Amino acid sequence: MRLVALLLALILEVNAFAQGMQGGMYFAANGDLVINMPQSYIKKRETQLESPLLYEAGKKGLILFSGNKSFPFTQGYFNVETNLLEAIKDGKKQYYDPNIIEGFGFVSNDSLINLFIRVENPENNNKLVFMEVLSLGKLNLLLQRKFAYKKGDYNAGLASGNPDTFGTSLKYFTFIKGEKLLALNKNKNRILPLFENNSENVRSFADKLGYKFSNIPDLIEIFDYYNSLK
Repeated sequence: MRLVALLLALILEVNAFAQGMQGGMYFAANGDLVINMPQSYIKKRETQLESPLLYEAGKKGLILFSGNKSFPFTQGYFNVETNLLEAIKDGKKQYYDPNIIEGFGFVSNDSLINLFIRVENPENNNKLVFMEVLSLGKLNLLLQRKFAYKKGDYNAGLASGNPDTFGTSLKYFTFIKGEKLLALNKNKNRILPLFENNSENVRSFADKLGYKFSNIPDLIEIFDYYNSLK
């Protein structure tokens, strides 16, 4: 599957790009994709942005192209408002949209902290968009960020009113069977059937640790557990 190959290329490139990074991925004897990569980056996904840029100061990372090609950038930003990657290469800022590249990843302190892939959004006429990978495996959990700007009614002359405000809305999706993208309802009884024959195993795991399906950090742990099952 092309997506798997691209992710494999990314991990290999990141390992070369950041020698201290722990992680990797390989294929098991039964053909399942086994992923062992840092998961710490997925624990802070509820943070609201004060500007449309994810990592305003910029982060180094990698751009994924079709044909398993990739190249690193020294400083990059993900613009949530425009859904564009803004990357500085050879001293020049370049812009990449989902029609041009397959995805990208950011690296910090020798760890992969964010991985974005392009997907067709069925809620927007299957338009290609970048979404962030929160859990990867048999059942993928993705995050779509949208940046919202609300103009205020502040009157400088009267020194009254509300200022302009910024914020992000977060929406979650899953890949199910052949990369079909579905919006995720964060309800326990709606999510458990997604795990099919392992639904009871997942339920027991979540209950034992007190995980709530409505809480995203907990839900990521639940997806990671399911994706670790053989």
